[in-house]
Amino acid sequence: MKKQGVKSGFLCHQRAAYGKLSLGVFKNTLALAAIMLSHGPIAWATTCEFNGRVVPCDQMPVWFIPTMLGFFGLMFLLFGFWLWMFIHCLTTPIEDKLLWGVVILFAGPLGAILYYFIVKRRH
Repeated sequence: MKKQGVKSGFLCHQRAAYGKLSLGVFKNTLALAAIMLSHGPIAWATTCEFNGRVVPCDQMPVWFIPTMLGFFGLMFLLFGFWLWMFIHCLTTPIEDKLLWGVVILFAGPLGAILYYFIVKRRH
């Protein structure tokens, strides 16, 4: 494996353990966050690929990790809302329970939002 700017044997080992960090925006963010959280400031000496260019990880865009954490937070909240509406639909006596269950199940968060405004707010 090519070292690509990594000088310490410890850092080379860490790079070898995590593999190439240019696996797309999603995987790149997860790998970089995992390295940073598990190894602290030492990880900043490694190199990453961003848009096909090898750069030190400290030159990654500042918005990169907070944006991805915000994205994951929003997805977590949407999943929780979806699950809440699906459970409400299954446990509450409403008309067309089967229809609403299918709508929520297959339309995801959009179905849950529709269910919330059309059915749940009336109860």
